[in-house]
Amino acid sequence: MRKTGVKKRPCPGPGYGPDGSDREGKDEDMNKSGSFLVGALLGAGVGLLLGYIFSPAPDADFDHRYRSRLDQALDEGRKAAAETEAELRRRFEEAKRRAT
Repeated sequence: MRKTGVKKRPCPGPGYGPDGSDREGKDEDMNKSGSFLVGALLGAGVGLLLGYIFSPAPDADFDHRYRSRLDQALDEGRKAAAETEAELRRRFEEAKRRAT
């Protein structure tokens, strides 16, 4: 075989496969679109969750008595902790009296 000095041309533009088809470009575009869609759905889900947590409770007014669901949950947790602490202290004092 004799070399003619003609250089082989690259594939015609980005996204074209070695056989001249544009299949590789479509796959790359699908990956980018899929990643965008997943990111958008994840962002929307996180936004909804944060909106639910920090939104006002159904019976709350928008004044100095405003309380979010998070505020209510924290208050309930503090109340439960105080009740549990009081019960444990009572049991501890009772156990000390029995031991002496």
